[in-house]
Amino acid sequence: MIDANTIKYMMIDGDRLDLIIYNHYGIEPEQLSGALDFILDHNSHLAGVKQPFKMGSAPFIIELPPLPVFEQAQEVNLWS
Repeated sequence: MIDANTIKYMMIDGDRLDLIIYNHYGIEPEQLSGALDFILDHNSHLAGVKQPFKMGSAPFIIELPPLPVFEQAQEVNLWS
């Protein structure tokens, strides 16, 4: 079942999933990895798609659900 806040995005020729996520969610670069994994979990059909996306004969639609809150890794100072 799709969340009411899920956006459907039609990819166009030259799109890259990382840039779609960055632009849509406005997240910080250090959160991109977690967001990318989350989106791939919700769009299993993207697993074999080469980036940047090349437009085929049929539209390619991905779902962009609301992101969960990602925990930031705690920084450790190796030198005092």
